Amino acid sequence: EPSPANFFALLKNVEINKTYNILALPIGLSNHNGMTVWNPCSDIAYADNQIVEKLVTEKTNVGLMVRTIDSLIFDDSLPPPTHIKIDVDGIERLILLGGEETLKSKSLKFIQVEVDESDDSALEITEYLMNLGFSKPVMRHPPYYNKYYYAPQFNYFFYKNT
Repeated sequence: EPSPANFFALLKNVEINKTYNILALPIGLSNHNGMTVWNPCSDIAYADNQIVEKLVTEKTNVGLMVRTIDSLIFDDSLPPPTHIKIDVDGIERLILLGGEETLKSKSLKFIQVEVDESDDSALEITEYLMNLGFSKPVMRHPPYYNKYYYAPQFNYFFYKNT
């Protein structure tokens, strides 16, 4: 979680729920290691922080350190995950591309990705993960579903084929 306010809230949530098997890191994920453009929202702890592929002039642009999932697992010797949840509003595919070796690992059983079906990314993500041995997704609307605002947004649940 790259947002300082969201990262602090995440750490408090881990503490409150005593879920100490979670490793929280204050970084962004992408398909490369290095710097990228980040457009943080001015409202603290709000989910409108976006990593973008090009500069957006109407927002404040900030440089952000990003890593790939694979570099965290293989270069930093983190334990491979059994489950992954991605809810990032726009760069889901880039994050998955940066974790291809991790996604192929036998330890990974499940991936949840929130997608927006109003663009091509849902199909691209589905094809990519199915080619890596995951099932066709089970699709569910988010729990805060509002049919007028969130109609194209779904949580896709992918299970590793055994």
